Amino acid sequence: MQIVSTRCRTFEYTVTASGPCAVESESAVGARRYFHDCLRVTVGVDHGDLPLAGAAVQLVRRIVDQTHAWAVVVDGLAHLSSGDLARAPEKVDVLSALADTVDVLAEFAERLEERGERVHLMPFGWRKDCRTEVVTGPGARQVIQLSADGDIRVHPGFREMRPSAGWRRRVRCMTGPRPCGFPT
Repeated sequence: MQIVSTRCRTFEYTVTASGPCAVESESAVGARRYFHDCLRVTVGVDHGDLPLAGAAVQLVRRIVDQTHAWAVVVDGLAHLSSGDLARAPEKVDVLSALADTVDVLAEFAERLEERGERVHLMPFGWRKDCRTEVVTGPGARQVIQLSADGDIRVHPGFREMRPSAGWRRRVRCMTGPRPCGFPT
């Protein structure tokens, strides 16, 4: 499981269209969601990651405490190995990977809520227009890898973020399956 946390002054998204793996959602196309003082958490899920949900919740709660985020906005994607897809696509069970991802995200969000966090789970598999204004400084962006053996690796290059003053980023984003990792 890979977790990318970004401390945001503001984060907003608008659902623009359903993707090929869209899961039914309450958010209608064109609906805009706005959050302030939040922690945006993108969770990349590998097959068999459900047992890691508890450790991921503890880790994210620690980041929320450190950054004083008011809410947690959770986005997710399924890690599908592009090598496996190229070598033996008939052996890759995409539907199972997607179902696992949705289960892990739901469990993760539910456990955060049970522990008192304000949580919003972004619609899975939908295309979205996203705008982010990040907070700068130590811990503003973290990339963390959790493994089944209990190993937690924090990418050293992302412990501190120092974008230009007033920096805003606007991107189109789509949650759902992505081959091997996160976009940069």
